[in-house]
Amino acid sequence: MTKKFNYKLPSMVAVTLLGTAFTAHHADAAETAQDQTKNKNVLDDQATLKQANNAKQEVSNPTQNISGTQTYQDPTKVKPVKTTSTENNDASINQQKTENASTNENTNVKAQTTDASNQNNNQIDENSTSAETQKQEESNKDLENNENQSLQQDSTKENNQEVAQQNARQNASTTQEKATETTTQNQSQEQAQTTSQSAKQAVKDNGGYSLDDDEDDVDDESNSVDASQKTQATQQSKENVATSTDTKTQSATPKANELKANNVSNESAKVSSTQSNDNATKENAKQVTTFNSVAKPRMMYATANRATSSLPKYQPQVKSSINDYIRKKNFKAPQIEEDYSSYFPKYGYRNGVGRPEGIVVHDTANENSTITGEINYMKNNYNSAFVHAFVDGNRIIETAPTDYLSWGAGPNANDRFINVEIVHTHDYDSFARSMNNYADYAATQLQYYGLKPNSAENDGSGTVWTHAAISRWLGGTDHADPHGYLQQHNYSYNELYDLINEKYQIKMGQVAPWGTTTTTKPSTGGSTTKPSTGGSTTKPSTNDKLTVAANSGMAQIKPTNNGLYTTVYDKKGHSTNQVQKALSVTKTATLGSNKFYLVQDYNTGEKFGWVKQGDVVYNTAKSPVKVNQSYNVKPGTKAYTVPWGTDKQVAGTVSGKGNQTFKATKQQQIDKAIYLYGSVNGVNGWISKSFLTTPSTSNTTKPTTPSKPATNNQLTVAANNGVAQIKTSNSGVYTTVYDKTGKSTDQVQKTLAVSKTATLGNDKFYLVQDYNTGKKYGWVKQSDVTYNTAKTPISVNQSYNVKPGTKAYTVPWGTFKQEAGTVSGKGNQTFKATKQQQIDKATYLYGTVNGISGWISKYYLTEPTATRAAFAQPKMAIKSNVATNNEAAKAQSPTNVNTTQATKQIGQVKANNAGIRSSVYDKTAKSGTKYADRTFTISKQRTEGDQTYVLLQNTASNTPLGWVNINDVDVQNLGNEAKLSGQYKVNNNNNGLYSIAWGTKNQQLLPASQLANQTFNASKAVYVGKEKYLYGTVNNRTGWIAAKDLEQANSNNPATPYNYTFVIKNNHGYYYDEPSAKNGYSLKTYFEKPFVVIKQKQQNGVTWYYGKLTNGKYVWIKESDLTKELVKYSNTGRTLNQMASIQNNLSFGPQVQRTPGVWSNATFGETKNAMDSNKLAKDPVSKYQFLRLDQPQYLSEATLNKLLKGKGVLENQGAAFSQAAKQYGLNEIYLISHALLETGNGQSQLAKGANITNGVVNTRSTTKYHNVFGIAAFDYNALGEGVKFAKASGWNSFSKAIIGGAKFIGNSYVKAGQNTLYKMRWNPENPGTHQYATDINWAESNAQVLKGLYDQIGEVGKFFDIPKFKA
Repeated sequence: MTKKFNYKLPSMVAVTLLGTAFTAHHADAAETAQDQTKNKNVLDDQATLKQANNAKQEVSNPTQNISGTQTYQDPTKVKPVKTTSTENNDASINQQKTENASTNENTNVKAQTTDASNQNNNQIDENSTSAETQKQEESNKDLENNENQSLQQDSTKENNQEVAQQNARQNASTTQEKATETTTQNQSQEQAQTTSQSAKQAVKDNGGYSLDDDEDDVDDESNSVDASQKTQATQQSKENVATSTDTKTQSATPKANELKANNVSNESAKVSSTQSNDNATKENAKQVTTFNSVAKPRMMYATANRATSSLPKYQPQVKSSINDYIRKKNFKAPQIEEDYSSYFPKYGYRNGVGRPEGIVVHDTANENSTITGEINYMKNNYNSAFVHAFVDGNRIIETAPTDYLSWGAGPNANDRFINVEIVHTHDYDSFARSMNNYADYAATQLQYYGLKPNSAENDGSGTVWTHAAISRWLGGTDHADPHGYLQQHNYSYNELYDLINEKYQIKMGQVAPWGTTTTTKPSTGGSTTKPSTGGSTTKPSTNDKLTVAANSGMAQIKPTNNGLYTTVYDKKGHSTNQVQKALSVTKTATLGSNKFYLVQDYNTGEKFGWVKQGDVVYNTAKSPVKVNQSYNVKPGTKAYTVPWGTDKQVAGTVSGKGNQTFKATKQQQIDKAIYLYGSVNGVNGWISKSFLTTPSTSNTTKPTTPSKPATNNQLTVAANNGVAQIKTSNSGVYTTVYDKTGKSTDQVQKTLAVSKTATLGNDKFYLVQDYNTGKKYGWVKQSDVTYNTAKTPISVNQSYNVKPGTKAYTVPWGTFKQEAGTVSGKGNQTFKATKQQQIDKATYLYGTVNGISGWISKYYLTEPTATRAAFAQPKMAIKSNVATNNEAAKAQSPTNVNTTQATKQIGQVKANNAGIRSSVYDKTAKSGTKYADRTFTISKQRTEGDQTYVLLQNTASNTPLGWVNINDVDVQNLGNEAKLSGQYKVNNNNNGLYSIAWGTKNQQLLPASQLANQTFNASKAVYVGKEKYLYGTVNNRTGWIAAKDLEQANSNNPATPYNYTFVIKNNHGYYYDEPSAKNGYSLKTYFEKPFVVIKQKQQNGVTWYYGKLTNGKYVWIKESDLTKELVKYSNTGRTLNQMASIQNNLSFGPQVQRTPGVWSNATFGETKNAMDSNKLAKDPVSKYQFLRLDQPQYLSEATLNKLLKGKGVLENQGAAFSQAAKQYGLNEIYLISHALLETGNGQSQLAKGANITNGVVNTRSTTKYHNVFGIAAFDYNALGEGVKFAKASGWNSFSKAIIGGAKFIGNSYVKAGQNTLYKMRWNPENPGTHQYATDINWAESNAQVLKGLYDQIGEVGKFFDIPKFKA
């Protein structure tokens, strides 16, 4: 059997990834800033956020839609529905999932599986007589006249009868038995409940925790239902699923697993809804600040003990001592706290709002942080990354609503998954508790969103992911957490996943909760439950009060929903085609704990039916008003048949070029957004006002004065002391709030002070100004800024430790555009704070460290050990004497040791100053008039008492002038002077020449008029803050001038060293002997070849590079003719799905190793994922699958020998590999990696050489033939056949074997069209043919090897060929 030439890197080279560097996890979690404009269903306001949260808090697993239609009925005109045996056998009932709702106070009715969505649902007796039916119909007529009063009276009366009957039935039976035979419906209803809890108990799913109090838990109140919990229906958690969800109805024979009724308490928790979602949407949410609240308990623990369960115990899939410890301790999960920030972006997932596809496990990668510290850091850096929740051993804090995406796992995963961080803990018990808390939270999310646990770790498909799995299967990130952290605690992801799965099954009622004893004892005596007498159960259970109110809002039904209900008493809804459409809401109805909206077509008024509140996204709506206004609208804008319309309600798209005129005739406000109805180019529909602009010229009467236009809008102005950052996308800065358009500003993404707010009509503005100088920039719209409240700064005198690398800012809450400097040094540095200010909930301190003055967040500061020790309180009895306590406090106060710090700064003394002192101890200061409005260097700083002073320096004589209060000086950091030689031309618009850098008018040597277009000869330069100043001579005067006032003169400035390899990209460009040369030489011969640069220079504003062409000649080339890498794209003509289908349908289909050494058929998803070129190209390692192997990079012999050092007979063969690559057009690194593989790093006998005569191999022959690529080395006689081929080819030296073998490889494979690893594996031009391997990870494994070799020599690939699939 012949051996086919095969590039076998994955089978012979083990790539081990160890020591993954964990950095601050949040900072890199988002990977790249993402453009979210493509995301639809954006609901970015507080009212909608509350709506989504309220929907979640009424959580249940959605009932599957039941097909069929019913005639719409108003809930106030309900007719009894007779239950027949046919309905009783409806198979769809078996699929119905359950919900938990509040129960009535005096009932002991057990929940039936077929209507578990509401434990108070009304049971309809199949045997009801026609007389009872007639009686019910009469009741319904009464309801038409008085919908609330009649229903309540009738309900109360009948409820009392039912309660009496039910109590009698329960008292008559001492044991609850498992029904095994088909019974009547009433008998089934008596036996359907599967736990020891009766329906009267308002006990939510406890996540598997024992109802016994855990001795480790401090909070005893969490185990009882207190009074406050009786009014918290709208705050119930995602875990609100009845424990009876394990009950499954089989045809008409419900199976009941019941326990002793004696274990059931006779008192239930009364939970009534006190707040409607309509009210929530109307709440004032104008303040754009973070808010922190503790959510209501996500579970309530009953006082009754549940000692036994008929459910099976969970069988762990992996052995785990920590999981066993968690089960033994019966840990409870804490209440889920909510700490949302309203300024976080809110975008829907790729499948829409409220439709995540799973959850991702992260860890924070910080051994020294706390859960609050991590959250504070995230809030300060949310533009880089933010996640949904943090978990530690004591708390679960949800930081962003899970109905919307977060930025935590890279661009390929953010729009799919919920991201949750595990905060590091350091002891066994805390770690175990954190795993318990994470598993509980994850299981809750999966249950709430109707997802089942399915690990994606090994196949890239599922609902539970690690960040490492995202990196491996989806790309867009290179993180490997949380495996390293879990391993530190002798724990694994598999153990955590098993715990999540167990929690989920407990919540779903599939296995027994913790702390219970499983029993399978059969019931004795068969079915002893007596059917209810009289059968009068047609009326709804009666403490469920029905309230109906008018409503004028709008709603969109979510893709996952319980269907439409003909009446609110229906046990199940029917499917609808109105999903994801904007519909009108005309009424709201509340029945027990369930709230419904009556929805209808916005335009026709056709009623569709009732929908549950949790199944819709709801918004308030004002009545439409008539308008008569023209607007500009851009082509491509979509108009909709309804306001707040969706993609299913598009009326048309605006055509034309340039702005088109939209004539509006109606206007309606939906929540806070305004929509206008009108016509444009024959298209009629609704368009959001955010897409419309007012024409610059208007037919309206021009105002007689330019100040205030005629308007009915009332203007209100108020003082404000907050801070704001102008967003990248903004409407500009307005001189007055009456301006139609704003002016562009360079203050974007900077923290500015807000001094006033103004409201004009529906528009709100902030007046922003420079934080330090008070310079006013103008008014900005509220929607164009991120705003935070700010408290007045206060003086402090405190030293802190700060780590090197920490950035200080010119303002508190500063951005990257306002950096004052970076802390230098090694180890902790001392930061001397003099001011403190609170921005929102974060604290910032102003001070000095190593010559840098600026603001640093308190989060990055720690108190010195000595300070902490001074404040440490001894363990002693508390004294009641106040005076004694005061003395103790004084004794423990740290002693303020004031030190003088050297600093390197520069400052401008303000006109109004408190004077200058010879010493900081001087009680009075001398006049500082002669120093006012002048710039001086600052050499020292000292704090004395509550005041901080800086020492001014005479720059010319380098002598001190005196101390001034720091508040009297505008200070900037001063860099080190550097030599600089060059000739410049002074711009027409310049600020003059000064005796000192950043000088004032009092220090000007020459005015601007005398400098324009003059030659300036520079000798040195220095930075003041971020501004560069040059020192030199102009017009026979020497001084400082701002670099921005100069431009490079036409002179031959010296070149500076620069080492980099570029690729020549311009086929029509030229190279030159000198940048100043007039004539150049064509680059056509060197097109797409490397250019090795050794230096660069600026010439007349153009950047030039000097380096070596592939022929060895050194020349100058313009920057515009070069590129750092050359990427080509080739179209495959097929979709990715088509390509993957071809591969999976091969007779020898793609293979994968899920278990080392065990090969299996790859799934379609695995194959598609491995072929996804768009995803792979974004990964820095996977990208090397597309490295062009037919393009040499002209790497030097010395560079290649670095890779060959210690590699046996291949050592020092860099010249041969270099020549082979150039001669046959092959990538050098590819050739070397291939040779290292085939020769076992240069150690194989075939590489060392041998001779062959008459079929006999002689390894000691004086003449030897070498084969370094394993060519023709067939399996049955690899050495003999390989040497035979080498001898026939004349490869009697290592270099000949390398060069000759390269020719064979190039001609036979690479040059045949498959010039990348990706093409070798998948052959996209002719898929399914001439493919080098069946392993789906073959190309990826080889790419890792190639990237590793490049990294060893400090180089990168330059030529890539990436296939593109049809959309």
